[in-house]
Amino acid sequence: MLTPRQGFVLQAICDLYSETGEPVSSGAIAKLAGDAFSSATIRSEMARLEALGCVKQPHTSAGRIPTAQGYRYYINHLMLRRELPVEKQREIARFLRQGVRDPDILLTRASSLLAYMTNYAVLATSPQLSDLSMEKLEVVALTPQTLALVALTNTGLVLNQVCQLGLPAGERQLEKLSGFCRKNLLHRPLHEVALLRDDFLQRELGGDYLCLAPAVQLICRMCAELCRAKVHLEGQSNLLRYAAPEHGYNAFLELLKETDTLLRAAPKEGGNVAVLLGDDLDQELAGTTLVSTGYLFGDEHTGVLGIIGPRHLDYTRIIPHLAYFTDLLGRILNGTDGDG
Repeated sequence: MLTPRQGFVLQAICDLYSETGEPVSSGAIAKLAGDAFSSATIRSEMARLEALGCVKQPHTSAGRIPTAQGYRYYINHLMLRRELPVEKQREIARFLRQGVRDPDILLTRASSLLAYMTNYAVLATSPQLSDLSMEKLEVVALTPQTLALVALTNTGLVLNQVCQLGLPAGERQLEKLSGFCRKNLLHRPLHEVALLRDDFLQRELGGDYLCLAPAVQLICRMCAELCRAKVHLEGQSNLLRYAAPEHGYNAFLELLKETDTLLRAAPKEGGNVAVLLGDDLDQELAGTTLVSTGYLFGDEHTGVLGIIGPRHLDYTRIIPHLAYFTDLLGRILNGTDGDG
């Protein structure tokens, strides 16, 4: 834990660096401190913060900039958050609530809006739904060889697909398909349904395999698709405005390629914020950063929402944005979001 004086100096370094993108000198901090601390005292505390791993000196004659460790301490203990105004929260909620329950569509809309509001790029993953199950499955014959499949998961997610059968189906075949689904697909985790083998289908469907297998195989593919976390990237063009010799646009593009690393660095619990600096991964990524947090779907935080930008992000503004968006996403996806 830092002393109050060290906390003041670290907060000043983080705030001033976010404003200017330049290393912060002891003189700049002294102007903020007024008569409270001398320049010599501030220089001494900056040296202690460097020894603690909270700041570093990028050049011999330069001031200090925060490290990832310093940013984490700043975010958790020192940062003054600029919360979203209530009216702005209501506008965001109205936009995202507009009849969308499909996780991928909702996440695309949320990512696009967050990128627009922050002027940074947004990296997000759809929730991994492998532990969900289908509670209901309706089979509706549109024509003798065309079926509409409508499923409802235990979280209220509605899935629907149109399927072409291998052969025309009569009432007996449709009853057999419904019975197969009740016995083998309902109330089972989606990841188990996704792994049903073709030899099992042949055995269970018997002589109606050629007719009904396309419908069951489509359901299995739907489940497999829901078990995969999809990555969404929005607002990449925003990064052009932050390109500079020390963190050119190519560095941002290289950072975006590190999707697996970025997602592994994301917090596994909602409400927590993870900060990953590009230069912690590779010197070629210096000057870039990802700030991310998780959102709740079902019993676990299975989705990630993150903001990518220059190292000197405006954390006081973007973290309240992230917090509100992840909370709202979770409430909409879990069906616990009201209209207030």
